[in-house]
Amino acid sequence: MNQPTSIQMIDAAIWQELGGEKAHDAEAVYHTLGTLLSRWLLARSEYPEMEAIKLFAKVRAYVAQPERFL
Repeated sequence: MNQPTSIQMIDAAIWQELGGEKAHDAEAVYHTLGTLLSRWLLARSEYPEMEAIKLFAKVRAYVAQPERFL
């Protein structure tokens, strides 16, 4: 049996958080993803506010140069 990809796992977590309905607008998905990431940082990081800044800086860099990770 194949293991789910990281994208599939993130999708599943978002849809579960949204109540399983896939007919949400982009803003609801972004809010949910932000909520999930925030909870994860709070649970896993000694300095969640600093880790959030580092995380979003990395996201911005990857979006600016998607060929680096696609």
